Amino acid sequence: MSGGKPRCLDALHLDKLTEAVLREQAQHFGGSPEEFAAQSDAAQIALVRALGELREPGHEEIASALPASTGPWLEPGLLPGDFYACEQLLSDEEGDKVERIREFARTEIAPIVDDYWARAEFPLKIIDGFRELGPLSWADPHSTERPPSNLLTGFTAMELAHADASIATFFGVHSGLAMGSVSKLGSEEQRLRWLPQMIRFEKIGAFALTEPHSGSDVSGGLETTARRDGDTWILNGSKRWRTR
Repeated sequence: MSGGKPRCLDALHLDKLTEAVLREQAQHFGGSPEEFAAQSDAAQIALVRALGELREPGHEEIASALPASTGPWLEPGLLPGDFYACEQLLSDEEGDKVERIREFARTEIAPIVDDYWARAEFPLKIIDGFRELGPLSWADPHSTERPPSNLLTGFTAMELAHADASIATFFGVHSGLAMGSVSKLGSEEQRLRWLPQMIRFEKIGAFALTEPHSGSDVSGGLETTARRDGDTWILNGSKRWRTR
């Protein structure tokens, strides 16, 4: 991975941060930090440590234990929220992919997305960028490329959401819910027909779940039906929203 060693919480920062959290929690609930530590489990400490409010007013002691920020939130560089330096677990090849996604999100998505959000429009121009980035080449039925690891998948989602959560949802639905359904449930003919086009973002997968009387209760709450009629399907129902 280029760019040098990731900026993360080293052992010293981690110890300082844990001590600061314990002192603050002890002051809030009463007692000494040692007594609070004895009654706390690691999950509670980790949760407090990970909260975004750590850098907010009232948490100055905790914030001082964190590594200094490298600059504005969308400047080049590693995300300050990777407290446990999970990015170091990526292979060099995976790290390079994350850096390309990060740069794409920072330079192509972040500068334009607020304007599209205000107009309730989807920025179709970024689809060309996704196509050039080629994050789904592994899904081609004829490809010998290995699927991304869970860690790489997670960092891809995080980097896109860092620029805009809606774009991260668009990519997740297209690559996961839509392409995943075709890949796992489609026939060989359907996979060969649709996946190559979806990999190149020539066809975009969409997802429509929420209905007027139900949300994600798919097992018994959905009312929309699909009925085969000759060579076509008839969809009958209504949806509150769908992805692009």
